[in-house]
Amino acid sequence: MARTEVVPKSRHVVYLGRAREFETQMNRAAAERAWNSVGLLGVHCVISSCDALTVRRSGQRWSGQAHAGVVGMVSSLGLPDADRVLRQISRVLEAKNRVEYESREFTETEAEEVRQNVSRILNWVTPLLSR
Repeated sequence: MARTEVVPKSRHVVYLGRAREFETQMNRAAAERAWNSVGLLGVHCVISSCDALTVRRSGQRWSGQAHAGVVGMVSSLGLPDADRVLRQISRVLEAKNRVEYESREFTETEAEEVRQNVSRILNWVTPLLSR
């Protein structure tokens, strides 16, 4: 059973605002070389971006514990270039486990990969919110 929550489509702006806030803080963390924070803020930015998109398009957002569920919701929308972006979303979400559970530091290289993917995802999502 899918874990979704029904949300008025107009509330997509709340999720986009969260995504932008996480993006800003992610970039500040990068400037401070706080790579673990970059990773987690990037994950939250992507989740909020996906929530904005699915709420705007379908009036629903993923509410399950497994963050990968957002990938399925975005995929179900059948949007252009989705396959490429879904891979980017998955790569960012995978960073969460590396940051939180591995017994090593999240590296600058990994953090920069997250930042690049977050930027690409936001650049893909944002124009889709106005259609």
